Amino acid sequence: MREATEKNRVIMLEAIFEVFEKMLFIFLEPSTEKISGLDLGASISFQDDKLQGEMRLLFSTDLAVHMAQNILNPEDGRVTEEQIEDCVKEAVNMVCGNYLSKLDPRRVFDLAIPVFLKKPGKTVSGDQAFRLDFASDDGPLCFMMGSSVRR
Repeated sequence: MREATEKNRVIMLEAIFEVFEKMLFIFLEPSTEKISGLDLGASISFQDDKLQGEMRLLFSTDLAVHMAQNILNPEDGRVTEEQIEDCVKEAVNMVCGNYLSKLDPRRVFDLAIPVFLKKPGKTVSGDQAFRLDFASDDGPLCFMMGSSVRR
């Protein structure tokens, strides 16, 4: 079980860095400390015939605003709350899709519609659950995923 979790962590790190660097123009550094100051987030559920789970990304407000500005590039630099929510939901959608395609490109997963979390909880459940914390120049990020084999 530990081996599978370590494999998942490696795949997840690749997926997170790929999405954040190439699509969101945010450069993250892994942190060994659990980060606080995570004001909002997004969650997405996934499943196939063998596996079900939930993935969450938790953000500082400053990081979420900067991501939305990077994606939308508004002339005046301002983004609305709705645009920030959409950006946060799209980020978890992209990370989840990237992760699942790297996990096994032959499998087809059903993804739920991402949900915005105003005051996100800091835990997920599952037989395999893990958390990765990151720092960036624009604020902290926390990734959490929990998954279980479907019975």
